Amino acid sequence: MTDHMPSELAPLVSSVSRRNFIFGLGAAGVAVALAGCGSGGASVDGATADGPPQPGGTFIVGTTQVVAHANPAIGGGSGPMIVGAQIFAGLVLTGDDFSPQPYLAESWEFSPDYRSLTFKIRSGATFHDGKPVTSEDVAFSILASKKYNSYKSMFETVTDVEAPDATTVIIRLSVPNAALLACLTPATAPILPKHIYGDGQDLRNHPRNTQDVIGSGPFRLTTFEPRTEIRMARYDNFFLPDRPFVDEVVYRPDPSGTTILLQLQQGEIHSLRTADSVSLQQLRAQPTIEVADKGMQAISGVGVVAVNMENQYLKNPQVRQAIAHAMDRRYILEQVLGGEAANADSVLAPIDQFHSDNVTKYPYDVAKAKELLAAAGYPNGFSIRIDYLPSVREFCGSMAEYMKEALKDVGITATVIASPDLAAVAPRVVSGDFDMYLLLNLGYGDPVVGVHSLYESAGIGESYPGNVSRYRSPEVDELLVQASQEMDLAQRKEIYAKFQKIVSDDLPVIPYAQYRPRNAYIPAVVRNPNLGVWEGLAPYKDVWVTAP
Repeated sequence: MTDHMPSELAPLVSSVSRRNFIFGLGAAGVAVALAGCGSGGASVDGATADGPPQPGGTFIVGTTQVVAHANPAIGGGSGPMIVGAQIFAGLVLTGDDFSPQPYLAESWEFSPDYRSLTFKIRSGATFHDGKPVTSEDVAFSILASKKYNSYKSMFETVTDVEAPDATTVIIRLSVPNAALLACLTPATAPILPKHIYGDGQDLRNHPRNTQDVIGSGPFRLTTFEPRTEIRMARYDNFFLPDRPFVDEVVYRPDPSGTTILLQLQQGEIHSLRTADSVSLQQLRAQPTIEVADKGMQAISGVGVVAVNMENQYLKNPQVRQAIAHAMDRRYILEQVLGGEAANADSVLAPIDQFHSDNVTKYPYDVAKAKELLAAAGYPNGFSIRIDYLPSVREFCGSMAEYMKEALKDVGITATVIASPDLAAVAPRVVSGDFDMYLLLNLGYGDPVVGVHSLYESAGIGESYPGNVSRYRSPEVDELLVQASQEMDLAQRKEIYAKFQKIVSDDLPVIPYAQYRPRNAYIPAVVRNPNLGVWEGLAPYKDVWVTAP
């Protein structure tokens, strides 16, 4: 139960299953109408044990992301989501129990057959240029995300979005969509102003994705310098009264993570998110810094080695199995990742509600790896390239260096390619110009959002991340379709268990560790930090600071 649930709804919610709460408080004809607005762990009035919030000040956040653009509707990974969640509103937010919470939408109601979902949006909400937010903007935005977002499975079943009046939105579906409400957050389905983005230009290359970006979220963009600084000022006419509390949010990008680590220790920034073991150990030793071990489930996930299934060597399943056996999981967890990660044999993390342990596992065995390579016709090995996600230096960068040495032990010669940022490596990966690519596969609230696109045939060649392995399996495609349509939670778990077993046999990607980032912040300065399931990919509307 979240802090934002009105007391009059508590008996109703407690009397229904979690599944029914997520999909509309029981019967499909019962509308959800919550008076509060979820924020992932914030109190209803923003107050903390230290008293009521103090409006004003600047909240400074360090990030390893170099954000290519500020429009999450066109995809691009977590970078655009971080910024976009502050600039754009979404229909819903996500509570600590993953239940949908009102945001731009005040209420919603599924039809009895789950093939339409009707929203009532707030009246009086405006974009940063003063124009009203209407149902036409919402309809345009959802269809834009359907067309352009790299996570294709989110809205694949959406056939139309209607706007019968200024505050009513009806999403029509070809079949039920079990993850629909989870996909309507600001990070995954931002509400765009139709009067700006509906001008006929290709949304992926629209100039307003980076400059003079207009949304209806708590902050408006004032400076967009992706490699140096991104600044956003408080939007005074934000639709939630008295929000946000801070006057400004500033992002300080540092792909290496070294500078922002020092800046946090010196109090020059207020918060950062990291999974780097050395950084976490240093920060935990600082009495002025708090490292939170709660929340962030939606941006937790699994580190994986994506193998190019069209590569002349890697397309052989015995070669992929050999690579998996060449990986010493114990050494990876204890030495490469510094004891801050857990093992992952499945692409769905152990903390994921759909995780299954009934998967094929590949224990560390150099002799077995060599046997498999010989059986595949490569007793003397071969040469490959290893790319990695540059914004996560340890989990992917250090792991890439480890893979180079591990593969050498079984006769494979690897060259590690270090790209300066995601913009440099993403086009090559999407086009298939790579051999192996280490990345983080994040859940983003539901497997439909963060996992399906990694395996769906339709995701091949689409915008990053998509199906980077170029994996094709009609059986997996069908299972993922079933999982996206099944409204019963227990049945969904069974479907995802079958899926996990198949892909653990096929190995288009090789999971190696659970990625669990932590939020480190200065508690004397930052109050009511975002420690919900989305953390910094949710709006900072309830955060307040004690320093100017």
